[in-house]
Order: sequence, then structure tokens, then C-alpha cells
Amino acid sequence: NLVLISYDADTVRSDKPQIPDLVEKIFSKHGTQEKFRKLQNNLMFLVADHALFDSMKKKMNRRLALEIMVKSPDMLKELADHQQEKIHELYQRSEQELAIALQQCYRHLFFPSRNNRVEGTGVDLGHAVFDIQDTSDKPGAGQNQILRALDDNHKLLRSEDQPLAPSYIRDQTPLKNGHITTSDLRSEFRKDPRLPMMIGDDNFVRMIHKGINENILVYKSGDLLYGHGDPPAQIRIDAQAFVFTLQYAKDKNIWPRPIPEKE
Repeated sequence: NLVLISYDADTVRSDKPQIPDLVEKIFSKHGTQEKFRKLQNNLMFLVADHALFDSMKKKMNRRLALEIMVKSPDMLKELADHQQEKIHELYQRSEQELAIALQQCYRHLFFPSRNNRVEGTGVDLGHAVFDIQDTSDKPGAGQNQILRALDDNHKLLRSEDQPLAPSYIRDQTPLKNGHITTSDLRSEFRKDPRLPMMIGDDNFVRMIHKGINENILVYKSGDLLYGHGDPPAQIRIDAQAFVFTLQYAKDKNIWPRPIPEKE
């Protein structure tokens, strides 16, 4: 979820970048009772640059003024033909100019991170600043620079990306206790700022398959038991499907499968 902070609520000074109080509050707590926010790794924040929001406002005022003229036939009739054409030209151009101004102003991204957290803060948030030239590259497609910044900070996992090492997930999540439901393990990627943010579930499912193929994990759902050497099976993400570490599965006689006794 992307949180867009209004420029009149809080801004960031490029010369002294700090996490705005409002950002820290939303990241840490939720609801009117301000309870602890568990899904911290599911939020990122886009904040305006203090030195550039004045220019952004002027571009917006100009755009609105031109729009009023273009949509007021009586007003345009008072102008010569070449002046009317000029107004329409300025109006069309103002859309791109405004898009550039918006993207240049909203250039501060705060994202969940424990390794790259902003110094002197008590919350797990990293900070990326978009280059002004890059923000002008594709006006109206501001999401591209956000995705690029998350990629640069190894904070994003798409379906086509390589899955994380199953051994890392085993050691850095509650799976280290030996077992966890697939639903709870998937939720860890929405909670833990140390982990990347996943778009969709495909990468997560591939990570479990990889762990099984590398003889690190064992999967169980109902009567289905899926481990190293088995043909691929469907991985379900719910509260009735479990992932075990290999050692836990051995200790509990879950894996390898018990050999049935002959009569």
C-alpha cells in the first residue's frame, strides 16, 4: 500500500532529510485507538519536497485557470482566433508540465527496512530520494520511479524474480521453530521489514517448491505430503497447509514417509 502524504500535512527538507512525524505515526500504529501496526512491511510513503511544493501549486493553479478559459466559450469569444488557439495550446501543454511538477515535488520515498533505516530514528524505515531528471522522464507515470527505487534497495519481489533462499527464510522467520502454516509464513512478508515486499503469491509458492527440491522443507496439506524427490504438487496458502523444516519433519517422523508394515 502506498501512502501519499498531503503536502500541507508534512514535507521533507532535502538538506536535512528526516522521517516526518506523521509518517512515523502511521507506520507504527493504526486505528483511532492507535494499536500497534503488525503489517508494517506492507506500507510505503511518498512525501513532498519542502522546496518544490510551491512550484507544484503554481503549476496546478495555472492548469485550473486555463481549464476555466477553455471550458468557457463566452470568455474565449472575446479573444482573437490566434489567441484562442494559443490558449488551447497552453492548456494541452499544462497537463505535462503539471505531471512533471508533481513528480518532481513528490520525490521522497520511505519504505520498510531494517538494514537501511534512517539514522537517529526508532522505526524500521529506509529513505530514497528520486533524481529530479529521472522524475521528468515519463510524466504521468510516477509509479515507475517508485518501483525502480524499491528494486535498487532489494525491497521488491515480483513473480518473475528469483525466490529468496529457503534456508534464509527458515532461519529468519518463525519457521525456525520447525513448522508454520503457509498462511502465517506468507503474512511474515507483510510484517517483517527485513523481508522484501511480494507482489502476488507466485514468488512465495516458487520459494517453497525450491526449498523442497533442495531438501530443506517439507510440505503437508491434509493427506498430501510433499517432500524431496516427489513429483511437483500444488502448494496452497491457507491455515490448513503446513511447511516443516527437514529436521523437524524427521524428529516427528513425518518425513521420510514411514514404510507401511507388511501383514
